[in-house]
Amino acid sequence: MRKRWVFGFVFFILSLLGLRSAAGGEVADWPGFGGNAERTGNLDGQAGPEKANERWRFVDPESQAMSIDASPAVCGGHVFIGGGRSSPFGNTGKMYCLDLKGNLIWEFKTAKWIFSSPAVSDGRVYFGEGLHTDAPCKMYCLNAETGKELWSFTSRSHVESSPQIVEGKLYFGAGDDGVFCLDAKTGKQFWNFPNAHVDLAPAIVNGRLYAGTGYGKLGTFCLEASSGKLVWFSPTNVSVWGSPVVRGESVYFGAGNGNFRESAAEHIGGVISFDIQSGKRNWTTKIPDAVMTSMVLGKERLYCGSRDGNVYAIGFAKGEILWKAATGGPVLATPALCGERLFVLGGDPNVRMLDASSGKELWRYDLVKTTGSNQGDLDSSPAVSGGCVIFGTGKGNVISLGK
Repeated sequence: MRKRWVFGFVFFILSLLGLRSAAGGEVADWPGFGGNAERTGNLDGQAGPEKANERWRFVDPESQAMSIDASPAVCGGHVFIGGGRSSPFGNTGKMYCLDLKGNLIWEFKTAKWIFSSPAVSDGRVYFGEGLHTDAPCKMYCLNAETGKELWSFTSRSHVESSPQIVEGKLYFGAGDDGVFCLDAKTGKQFWNFPNAHVDLAPAIVNGRLYAGTGYGKLGTFCLEASSGKLVWFSPTNVSVWGSPVVRGESVYFGAGNGNFRESAAEHIGGVISFDIQSGKRNWTTKIPDAVMTSMVLGKERLYCGSRDGNVYAIGFAKGEILWKAATGGPVLATPALCGERLFVLGGDPNVRMLDASSGKELWRYDLVKTTGSNQGDLDSSPAVSGGCVIFGTGKGNVISLGK
């Protein structure tokens, strides 16, 4: 009886702190894009829905023209997600905090569009503002419970990059301003790596930071995370857009030409693997158009979407294409992975659940009929939490599919 009482008391305290176990469907932190080093968009281990039933939908009643482009961070019983809209006075943005029923808890207005997906750590929310032509722009830190601004840091360029938090330090790309490392608690700058245009979310593993450039001197690079000192640079002939992931002694990037939404006249794309110690290229897998999505690591395969309208499963060792699944249009949002279920947003456009081992489609949810979405306006990568798939749309919706 005493053991049962002690267990119940501990569970109650953990629930209050947002540290409920995977069985409870909640986690305390979401430290970077995709929630973990594998960028799966799933932290609690609960599989997504077996059927495409809409559980709830949120639309800002004051900003129905809002485009929700950031990807959700789902932790501590909250959904954090942002977007922006155009007005006669320029672009503006909002970061929202919702509960797990889709009710608005708070909102935070920004002067610039929010494309940067939030990171959440130690009761704080971090995100950047700005699109490609915006400057200067800020990185924000808010209280996760109240939405109160705790500090902001101004970059001379835009902050489309999603931040990554590791051991109390905040890392992010800032367009033409390169890469920054700040104190996550105070916003104090530790270092800046300049002369590189970085829009992707960097990966920080074992004391090293991996990133790539979208303009200027094109390539991938590795920095010492403690100092920002360059370890290696490996040139590429196309822009590096897809946020990297690390597995063993290799780091994987998505690449291609053209801009975010539009293909180049002679489009090129692919996935590239580099040795993490030397920067030497291991292999390149050619894909007909750019890979704008992050890489997603599964136990046996690497997953990504492409502007060519397909989702790919790729082998780690040699880069062979194991399968590809057609979606009917560009895939600009990173798929979410939970076990052998892969959730894809975009294409014709729909939300699809695929069998991660074969690429077979198991169900789809029509976003044309339900939201009026169009091809190319779905940038919000889905998250899978509490058995639900949560994502934003270019029509200003935040949607949860599940029981």
